[in-house]
Amino acid sequence: MFLTKLLLLMSLACLSSGQKLKDSIYTDIEEIRPCFRRLNGTSEIGCTSAIGGNVGVVLYIKDVADVAKVSDATFAPYIVLIDPYIFSGQVLDSLKSSGNVNGVILPSVTEGLWQGHYPKSGYSDDSTCPNSATKNSSSTCSNSNPWNPSGSNVMWVDHGFPIFLVQNTNATEKLYNCFLQYNDKSPLSWPLCSMELKASMYGAKDSQTCIRRSNLFNITPLTVCDPLSDSNIHYFVSPRNGTTPSNQTKVQNDDSVIVVSARLDALSLFDQVEVGFETPATGIVTLLTTAHLVSQ
Repeated sequence: MFLTKLLLLMSLACLSSGQKLKDSIYTDIEEIRPCFRRLNGTSEIGCTSAIGGNVGVVLYIKDVADVAKVSDATFAPYIVLIDPYIFSGQVLDSLKSSGNVNGVILPSVTEGLWQGHYPKSGYSDDSTCPNSATKNSSSTCSNSNPWNPSGSNVMWVDHGFPIFLVQNTNATEKLYNCFLQYNDKSPLSWPLCSMELKASMYGAKDSQTCIRRSNLFNITPLTVCDPLSDSNIHYFVSPRNGTTPSNQTKVQNDDSVIVVSARLDALSLFDQVEVGFETPATGIVTLLTTAHLVSQ
């Protein structure tokens, strides 16, 4: 019994010292918004990490010229802390094509060191021609005549590494200071400031395959993927005859239709931080005001 207690005490002491060592080496980052793994009609899109997480040396990229730094594989892979000024689809494509990037950290632009650092050329997660891959599309949108000039297409790309939006400005500034202290030197040498991003998500080839695999389990349903869906709310108003300035009744034609609509959704690479997350309220208010005026 004494030996058992002694071993237990020794084990607890080792766990305690191990936890203290971990706390002195690692710093957890909170208030993160990850890019998710998604599926479309043809492939997997979005972001994911390895099962155990992606580890890399922290590299800060301030301008487009700094992107070339990731081509040096001496201390690769890298976790890139990127200035929001240059965040774009082209930069992400360059980071991915280098083969030396294990993840990307995007700081918040609402406060702190990167406050107001909105992308210089504008930014949209969607493509320049939204829904251009839809069948039977009669859209006139093109590269020369884009509907969404600021489109980056990052929403529809399989990036192959995790991308985190970190809203905790204290955490991103500490990470930046860690880079300045250990990694902002030439030539690079150990010790170096490193980081681990863990956001492992699985895909099932495409949306159709994933839904089919979910429906295979009839007795004990197993959800392999969650559909991204919404609801369309509509209401039919009874036709009313109008009145002319001379107080004569104007009968409406049978094929006279007025459609009043308002947007109720938004698109974003990161969860719950849609730029237009609250803007549908404007459309709803306008719609209700229009309905009120029509009713009178």
